[in-house]
Amino acid sequence: MESTFCFETELQKKHEAIARRLFYRIKPLLSEWGLSACYIAGGCFTDTVNDIDVFPVDTAEFSSVLNRCKDLETKPIYESKNALTFQYDNIRVQLCNYCYPTLEALVDSFDFAHIQVGAYIRPMHMCSTDSSESYYGIGSLLTYCTDDYKRSLLSRRTWYTLYDVTDPARIERMYPLSSMLRAIKYKERGLMSKSQYATTLIQILYNLLRRGFSDYADFKDQLDAVDLAVITNNPYSPKFKEDDDCDYNQVCMEFEPLMQVYHMLHHIGRIQPASGEEREQLIQEIERYEYTTQGFDID
Repeated sequence: MESTFCFETELQKKHEAIARRLFYRIKPLLSEWGLSACYIAGGCFTDTVNDIDVFPVDTAEFSSVLNRCKDLETKPIYESKNALTFQYDNIRVQLCNYCYPTLEALVDSFDFAHIQVGAYIRPMHMCSTDSSESYYGIGSLLTYCTDDYKRSLLSRRTWYTLYDVTDPARIERMYPLSSMLRAIKYKERGLMSKSQYATTLIQILYNLLRRGFSDYADFKDQLDAVDLAVITNNPYSPKFKEDDDCDYNQVCMEFEPLMQVYHMLHHIGRIQPASGEEREQLIQEIERYEYTTQGFDID
């Protein structure tokens, strides 16, 4: 009897296999965090896994992990409003502080076609009959990807997906600075043609201008979504500590263009330019930023 190949079915099987592999790779972390359920989504489903992004289904669970940071066996190497970043099994794992009601809503919010894929996982705790051993594994698993993702997979190309968003709430949750930097990497990987790349930058610039920054805190929140390593002298420099010899003057010079973006986008009078004290705070952020031995790659 001839078997019939079904693209949708095979794709679902592939994504379920990837989700299981990712779950068991970071199972000790997930167990320690104690999440009731989570989404694992984004670039970790592609061929090159540079990091794994985990999204709790409830923001209260992110807060719980944040409050227990000092007691965790694996402590975060970097904390921001948006995520806790861990280094585990030679890979970066981020517990993201983004809460969406469904897996579909989360994946639809991603800014490039080739990363619009993910899985919902509800862990399962089991004990043996004599309670001498416990088991932590996958209780239930669901996967989802967009039509844009499927087209991207078949064409081996990607594109910016948020250009035509009109919902003010979705615009507010955009991170165009991060999108712009990642577009550069995707072009270098061959996922965009030159014309596509040019169009993408214009689309992201449009969103950057129409979103703007409501105040300095909002600008800082946007920067927290940007890998600080990509705007310093060497994004793959080894991990440094406070007593290391680091040319912070050079770091500040390379950070200045982002400060100019902030200054220019206050032109409609909604916000004031960053003060000298606020500039110093940003510089200190870079100074305390710890690189991993492999550097912080961005999906």
